[in-house]
Amino acid sequence: MIKIAISGESTMDIKADEAARMGLYTLPFHIQLGEESYLDGTKECTCAKLFEFVDSTGILPKTSAANVGELKEHFAKLLEDHDEIIHFTISSALSAGYSNALMAAEGNDKIHVIDSKTISLGIFFQARFAQKLAQEGELSTAQIVEKVLEYQSHIQASLLIDKLDYMYKGGRCSKVSLLGANLLKIKPAIVSTDDGKLTVGRKFRGQLNKAVKDYLLSTLDSYEGIDLSFAAVGYTVTPEETVKMAEATLKEYGFKEVYLTETNGTDASHGGPNVVGFAFAYERKKQSQGGLLSRIMGKSESEE
Repeated sequence: MIKIAISGESTMDIKADEAARMGLYTLPFHIQLGEESYLDGTKECTCAKLFEFVDSTGILPKTSAANVGELKEHFAKLLEDHDEIIHFTISSALSAGYSNALMAAEGNDKIHVIDSKTISLGIFFQARFAQKLAQEGELSTAQIVEKVLEYQSHIQASLLIDKLDYMYKGGRCSKVSLLGANLLKIKPAIVSTDDGKLTVGRKFRGQLNKAVKDYLLSTLDSYEGIDLSFAAVGYTVTPEETVKMAEATLKEYGFKEVYLTETNGTDASHGGPNVVGFAFAYERKKQSQGGLLSRIMGKSESEE
């Protein structure tokens, strides 16, 4: 049986040590805080540190994908102990990670690069699925890639933003949108679309716990044939009671396992504190999730 390494960027929001425990390999993005540069997903670059930096300076962190040289080194190291690699990147519509990985893998048919066409835990779901198929040992690497590409359109990945301050600082919404949403306590859901972009989904109002619960249940209600074996919840610096409530809500819905993870810095840099997102697999969409906040936000898409 061939030995396949399942690899992905830190944008899949699994910490490096946790990914290693799962048998996944991660490569960090870079995060710039003023004059200091950090590797995403490490203990030196926590969400709390990012938000403290923004609070004290008013400047957003700058994020960048691993460069071609770093990717080549990453791939070479993996091929020392593996026959082939399947590497996942954040959506090519949002980052240079995919194009960099393609350049690093050019001419090497042992490296298979997949554009996840999604964000955060949506990437993790694809990597986890590929790993399961690889461990079963019944399919070739090319067949696993084909199965993953089919699976992509059956993963829901989204997040709920508490306040639009970080999106405003990053130029992703207007000041009018910021003031209006914050005044009305509007919390937008940001949804990963089939073409790999981000769009504004439904809007939720009220205190954080209520909005998060409404967001979870409303999102689930938009799908049929949901795989209740596993769901994943990601969060930034968020009250523990909110995270536990999200976990309990999903378990009450019927999910057998709910995986919790604090997001890495790249995604946190764009959403800010009190962000909660989740991912799950499904058979089909029940209804469209089009941008109901477009009039308020002024934009329907954002790019990293």
